[in-house]
Amino acid sequence: MSFIIKVYIIEVHMKNSVIIVDDQTLFAEGIKSILISTGNFIVKGIASSGLECLGLIDKNKPDLIIINSSIGEISGIDILKIIREHKMPIKILFISSEINVNVAIDALNYNVDGLILKNSTLSDFLSAINSILEDNQFIHPLILDAVNSYLAQTDNCKKTTLTKRETQILCMISAGYLNKEIGSELNISERTVKNHVSNLFKKIGVSDRTQAAVYAIKNNLVNI
Repeated sequence: MSFIIKVYIIEVHMKNSVIIVDDQTLFAEGIKSILISTGNFIVKGIASSGLECLGLIDKNKPDLIIINSSIGEISGIDILKIIREHKMPIKILFISSEINVNVAIDALNYNVDGLILKNSTLSDFLSAINSILEDNQFIHPLILDAVNSYLAQTDNCKKTTLTKRETQILCMISAGYLNKEIGSELNISERTVKNHVSNLFKKIGVSDRTQAAVYAIKNNLVNI
């Protein structure tokens, strides 16, 4: 007598566990529904504050935290610091309604896994999560552009040191003074003013008086 033995191989798909942290309950519930509908996630809880989030982390040890970067007294940055300092194997996706460059830079300094905006498309949102879970960092293009622009501007400011006279002339240009009027105010010749202006424009990388005024405003050299 012979027996036929059938072997059934059942593929077990492990779902990623998630905690959602946002003080806007309706938004958080929407994220939960989206994640569950994919069939790839288990939402372990929704927190409306940083303190509540810490409790859920301790209880559930999630794979991923999706957190509003500007939440409450214990902020998203605080949560990120705690996770990094304790070397917890948890991915973090910051989600925000607007671009805050300072928060983004702080988050990047603590190796945040992802930064995305609340008005992102569903496709971008899911792409961000999948990218993060595959150990890739995801930064929304608009946030990345804002950070790069800020850092470039800061770097230029550090490299450009104006003399007291150049600063005076730049402020007067911003106030609408002509070269002759600047010379009269500073008791120097118009020709000397022209030389100062020419050197000043080269130093700060501008080509006209309007651009010079914008530079002065951006670098807090004049009040508006």
